[in-house]
Amino acid sequence: MTVATKLRLASGVVIAVLVAILAVALYVPTRLSSSANEKYGNDAIPFQRDVQGLLRQKLEQKAAADRYSLTRDEESNQRYINAQANVNFRLNRLTFYSDRLPGLDGLIREATIRSGDVDFELIQ
Repeated sequence: MTVATKLRLASGVVIAVLVAILAVALYVPTRLSSSANEKYGNDAIPFQRDVQGLLRQKLEQKAAADRYSLTRDEESNQRYINAQANVNFRLNRLTFYSDRLPGLDGLIREATIRSGDVDFELIQ
């Protein structure tokens, strides 16, 4: 084998390695991006929807409790009871995310305790 043939072979190997590195460099970010988009679509969006639903139900619960404390209207009491059931449902749904979000369990416990505080205020 001549020196020229060895140089051509070496440059071919170098080009092949560079093409392989380029292919991996293009594939990995694409795969990572699609994985991140999938996780966002499957986790973050439903989680956000559940948290917003919880907030809406807590506001409804508080409004019904305030109205009932002023008027002692049975319709307001029923609104409060329905909102409480919806709050409990939303809190229960949020526990499905606790394995992926480590601090969520404590927040759910605190929200459950505070939900009981509204019950106490309503009785008074």
